[in-house]
Amino acid sequence: MAALFFNALSESRPIEKLDYICPLSMAALRTRPAHRAEMSSQILFGEYVRLIERHKDWCRVECSWDKHVAWVHQNQILAHEPSPGEEQYFSYDWSVPVQLTDQTGLVPMGAPLAHFDGMSFKIGRKKYSFGGRAINATTNEWQPEKLIKLARKYLNVPYLLGGRSPHGIDASGLSQMVLRFFGIALPRSAGMQARRGKNIGFVEQAQPGDLVFFSESVDKKVIDHVGIVIGDFQLVHALGKVKIDRINHEGLFSSVDSQYSHYIRCIKRYR
Repeated sequence: MAALFFNALSESRPIEKLDYICPLSMAALRTRPAHRAEMSSQILFGEYVRLIERHKDWCRVECSWDKHVAWVHQNQILAHEPSPGEEQYFSYDWSVPVQLTDQTGLVPMGAPLAHFDGMSFKIGRKKYSFGGRAINATTNEWQPEKLIKLARKYLNVPYLLGGRSPHGIDASGLSQMVLRFFGIALPRSAGMQARRGKNIGFVEQAQPGDLVFFSESVDKKVIDHVGIVIGDFQLVHALGKVKIDRINHEGLFSSVDSQYSHYIRCIKRYR
């Protein structure tokens, strides 16, 4: 799979002067230049990063969409210069096969589709056939029903620290990816996301699409969890898996354990 997309996307340009693109379904971003290091995030197919430095076979990069900085193996990115309008459309299906001549790859939900025309997208001079659905984030009107439907598409996706795809996702990855479909760019971590947006004072005032930020204990002030309000005091969040739980003025009430798992620190609105 790696060889397929690397061959397909190769450009004969000076590497160090270009941004880099992910030519695979997804690539792990690590906290250190080692495969054993913790995964802090992921790059999805078609997303860009900017090279900061090299260390042997590893590249320290900054993600173009959220400025997250981490390490990725050099075999999982490819030098490629972006062109205007590349990140307006995002894949709306969990995983879609794409075809380039006689070769096939997979594009996960939330991956950008460059220059999408309804049946195909382009990266450089290469045109990929695409049979799935896509959303134009620049024209996607904010509606509670759309937000709820989109958030629910991730239900039962397994929790994966650093994950951003339907094959595994964490809490802040979920909020980042769902709001991305409406043209809202959020940082990678829950703590950084909580610094953005408009404060909502009471849980009774929360509306679908608002984010609720939590700590694991009453006394702990550090934000370590986030969920997406879908209305009726319900929240979609990733804890073990993506699921729906109830909230009140105190915190997040687990339907499985019949107790509070997290305690509210703030509520934010981004539209």
